[in-house]
Amino acid sequence: MLSELGWLHWERCPSNFVAANFHPKQLVVLNLSRSEISEDWRGWGPIKMAAKLKVLNLSSCPFLRTLDLSTFESLEILILEKCENLEEIHPSTRDSKSLISLNVSGCRRLEKLPIGVGKLEELKEFLINDTAVQEIPMSGDGLMKLETLNALCCGRLEKLPAGVGRMENLRELLINDTSIRNIPMSGRGLKKLKTLSNSGCRSLEKLSTGVDSMHELRELLINDIAIQEIPISKCGLQKLETLCASYCEDLAQLPIHVAPLKSLTKLDLSHSGIEELPYTISFNESLIQLDLSYSWIEKLPTFYYKLSPLTQLDLSHSGIRQFPNFEGYMRSLTQLDLSHTGIEELPKSMDSLKALTHLNLSYLGIKQLPQSMGDLMSLQHLLLQGCYLLRHLLDSIERLTSLTKLDLQSTGIVGLPHGMRNMKNLKILDICGTNITRLPDRFSFALPDLKISWEQM
Repeated sequence: MLSELGWLHWERCPSNFVAANFHPKQLVVLNLSRSEISEDWRGWGPIKMAAKLKVLNLSSCPFLRTLDLSTFESLEILILEKCENLEEIHPSTRDSKSLISLNVSGCRRLEKLPIGVGKLEELKEFLINDTAVQEIPMSGDGLMKLETLNALCCGRLEKLPAGVGRMENLRELLINDTSIRNIPMSGRGLKKLKTLSNSGCRSLEKLSTGVDSMHELRELLINDIAIQEIPISKCGLQKLETLCASYCEDLAQLPIHVAPLKSLTKLDLSHSGIEELPYTISFNESLIQLDLSYSWIEKLPTFYYKLSPLTQLDLSHSGIRQFPNFEGYMRSLTQLDLSHTGIEELPKSMDSLKALTHLNLSYLGIKQLPQSMGDLMSLQHLLLQGCYLLRHLLDSIERLTSLTKLDLQSTGIVGLPHGMRNMKNLKILDICGTNITRLPDRFSFALPDLKISWEQM
């Protein structure tokens, strides 16, 4: 029966199902995810005849505790993800010489990996994230072909095997929220690494200087760790595109050599101890996103206006006290957040930010808006919440014909300009907590799709 079957997908297979005369000798792919089967299931008898089986998906099988794989000599992909009662990977896994992907992520009762796993020479993807694994075994040439090692949220994992430093094929090393104290480096290893993510590794107090020699690195994610510096030399990390160091409270400054990172497109230093940026940051001509929110920074570096490709700049809750002078520059900027800063005055040159679509000026000490704001023709969201000293909107606001959201909540605004009836794209208007007592004549008639939040007295 079904002797030529090559692919069988049967989710939620019942534990009492047994097929008579089932001889799946040609079976290559078997998906029994979300099934009620265990290692003692009677259906394994005929399935173990599938000597050509390459893919076995048993994800989310709640009664599975282990599984003998000795008969599946051609197995390449084994998925045991979210088997909540899985307690061990059967020692027979060492005989799966062709295995290239092993996924036990989310198996939270799994504490130990068999020594044989560390001898798998063809394995390219090893996913043990969100498990209770305490150690990764490694022996000889085992795991040397790994391209992805995911150990995210393995809180009991305190160290990586020394052999990780020799892995020449590793592309992704993901060890967020582990107890790992250092990343082993050795010779030519980790030269092809593209993503290094060790955010939340509270036991990691410094990055190895070897990070600087990872010439193919594209993403360096080091959020929420206790480092005081980032080791970057003048010629290091030339292909780095993303650097995230948010919540690094002990990180007070960036190395001056962050400037030669010509491929850097995203820099996130939010919630960090950064007090100032090196002036050389201005020469990063590829930077698109810069997040300095909740940092100690008080001013942008000299020549910051040269960051012409920048599209997103977040300075909210920082120490900034003066509106940056963007006159004639930053023409690509689409999102600007200056909320909760010490800024008390807006410049007349705001009209130079022609591409701006989102502007957040909430909780500033400003008393008026410049007429030039009416020339921000691309602006879609304008947030002024909490600007309690702001009493009037200028008539030029009616020229913001692309505006869809205007937040005036808890401002000192006493009335709306009559010309706002022409803002046909306006969909959301929040005037709660203001001194507005009435709307302009025929306001609701002119803008029938407008949703107004208003606490009328």
